[in-house]
Amino acid sequence: MTDELLRAYLEGEPPFGGQTCSVDGLNHEELWRSYRAAALCLPVSEPLWQCADWHWHDGFVTPRQPLPSSEFLAWLESPVLFFEAWKAEDYVHRAVYPDDLSWYLRFYLWEDPAQGDCGLDFSGPDSLVESVRAATGGMVRPAVEWFSERGHSGF
Repeated sequence: MTDELLRAYLEGEPPFGGQTCSVDGLNHEELWRSYRAAALCLPVSEPLWQCADWHWHDGFVTPRQPLPSSEFLAWLESPVLFFEAWKAEDYVHRAVYPDDLSWYLRFYLWEDPAQGDCGLDFSGPDSLVESVRAATGGMVRPAVEWFSERGHSGF
């Protein structure tokens, strides 16, 4: 999580002020298909940002990095590009979000695929969360509750 996202989480502000849709227990192919389905529901505009979200791991706060929308959209066309873009780290999510923090899309991969299943979650306004839920079949819960239960004990 970045400084700005951590502040939004702690204050219950967007993208954490509403709901989170999560999908767990996915293999790599299912993860890419679910990520693609979720991402196609989202309004994409420049600038987009990406970060390594350590909230689930140890709470480490990371800097954000710019993400050209063309690169983000390319991930949706090819699972090869999607998986090449991210190095797997146990309990570390990879996240994408717009400059206005209106939504937050994360996924995780295990370093060793045999170690466990993959998953993703999406936080944002109720209308987008419902679209993502319909596209992915995910479970919906309040965002602050979701992140509190799955976060590092330091939060």
